[in-house]
Amino acid sequence: MLARHLDCALNDVSHSKAHIEVNPTGVVAVEIHESHQSLRTEFDSLRFERKGNVTELVGETPNARKGKTWRLPLCHRDARVLQECIDDASEELEILMRDL
Repeated sequence: MLARHLDCALNDVSHSKAHIEVNPTGVVAVEIHESHQSLRTEFDSLRFERKGNVTELVGETPNARKGKTWRLPLCHRDARVLQECIDDASEELEILMRDL
């Protein structure tokens, strides 16, 4: 079980760089270096919303009061690659749990 990493530019006016780590334990962590922002959530608290030429990654920070929702604008290609990483990690975790 290895974490998967993805680096992408946010599809907004800032074009900040985001480093996304998909952990097979069911956690996604995002680091946005330019704004010194760290985001973390579980697979179950993530969704993708397609809006024109942008796909937003929408997540809720766990253990935050009233659930803090955050949005990252991604290009469609990066969102698709991220979804594949999450799907692969979920499948890997299911196989591991079945084998135990």
